[in-house]
Formats: sequence, structure tokens, C-alpha cells
Amino acid sequence: IVVAANVDDAQTADGPGGRLQVAVVDRLWVELEDAARAALGTLTLDDLIRRAQAAGLKRPSSEPISFAI
Repeated sequence: IVVAANVDDAQTADGPGGRLQVAVVDRLWVELEDAARAALGTLTLDDLIRRAQAAGLKRPSSEPISFAI
């Protein structure tokens, strides 16, 4: 829908432009980014580990970290 609505709008160097882009689409992206940040901000490492286990992934065997400089 957004692409179809922007068909007649000017194209700028960094993507579509025009009033619809500025008034609606750009603001929508800001809202979506804010929502994604808020959702990610509630996740913990334990949440991610539980999701991995629920997906059937197993924790890799623990090996001591060894490296040389």
C-alpha cells in the first residue's frame, strides 16, 4: 500500500519523498522502531535461553575459554 501510494511522489537520493512519505510513512517507521525497542527492552538473557530451549536447541558444551595474545 505504501509503495503504491508513493508511485507519483518524487524520488530522493535516500528513498521515496513527498507529503505522504513525510506525514505518514516516516512517522510510522518511528512508531515501529519505538515499539520494537520497547519490546526488546523487556527481554532478558534468560528469556532468550528459554526461547532457544523451547525451539529444541541445546546449549553447547561448555569449554574453557582459551586464547593467546
